[in-house]
Amino acid sequence: MASFKHCYYDYFNFSIESALLNGTGRRVVVRGTLHAFALTVFGEYLYWSDWTKMAIIRANKYNGGNPITLVKNLRTKPMDLHVIAEERQNCELKE
Repeated sequence: MASFKHCYYDYFNFSIESALLNGTGRRVVVRGTLHAFALTVFGEYLYWSDWTKMAIIRANKYNGGNPITLVKNLRTKPMDLHVIAEERQNCELKE
């Protein structure tokens, strides 16, 4: 189980970090996120809402590279994010 990683926002260091579920292997993925809130991972990317920038941002999930603001000037503060993609919508029943 220690091979699975967890991503989280460190409010005191203004960074998005990852660690193994057993708490080891902690590392910074994205620095300088003033108020990241909702986080989700899909494919090669990490997505988060930033309540200071009022935006949804995407960056490489391994190194935080190539950050792109996908949505800006939000009127509300998203408390959760979901990726809707065909790969996640497999509802086949296997017999």
